[in-house]
Amino acid sequence: MERMLYAVFLDWPTNRTVHLGLPKTAAWTTLYLMGREDLGPVNFTTLHPQGVLIEVPPIAPQGLPCQWAWTFVFQGVLE
Repeated sequence: MERMLYAVFLDWPTNRTVHLGLPKTAAWTTLYLMGREDLGPVNFTTLHPQGVLIEVPPIAPQGLPCQWAWTFVFQGVLE
């Protein structure tokens, strides 16, 4: 079974990067913005020994899937 992790944000990151202390990713891990899968995979950098730096897509406020919370979905995480 594929492991997934959901990262929910209540404030849209204005500096276009987000640092998370988890998860541990693999070469096959992908990241999407829920509700905007049409954008394709979101870029991220794996940090060692764990964690990621998400490159937040440049989306205008009217292009966001909702106004109150946003969820990034990691697919294929190790932990």
